[in-house]
Amino acid sequence: MKKIVSLFILFTLLTACGEQPNCNNEEITNTVFQILEENNEILINENGNRAFIYNVSAKDSKIDNIMTTSFDNSLKICNCEGNIKIGDTIIYKGSIKYTAQKNENDDLIVKVESVSPLSEEYK
Repeated sequence: MKKIVSLFILFTLLTACGEQPNCNNEEITNTVFQILEENNEILINENGNRAFIYNVSAKDSKIDNIMTTSFDNSLKICNCEGNIKIGDTIIYKGSIKYTAQKNENDDLIVKVESVSPLSEEYK
């Protein structure tokens, strides 16, 4: 019986460590917002001008309707799309594409592929 329990624990640890990332994982979406805050020059408004958003935080932003568009278990990668909403007083809306992958050390790597031009709304 001890042997079966030990094997189950080992199997659980191995599968948990090596599992593929999930597009709507909170760690992944928080990393997406961190990337956008550090690289806000990629955010443009619907007129094609830079959207000057200085405070892109997970607290005042969210990604809705998240879809996994493709995944590869052997590479531990998923491609994701969703609708993004950034801001508190002025709300910027658009769509976003990003990827999440685990490397051979099971470190999570997130890359923002594209953000559509953002529309502005005032509360």
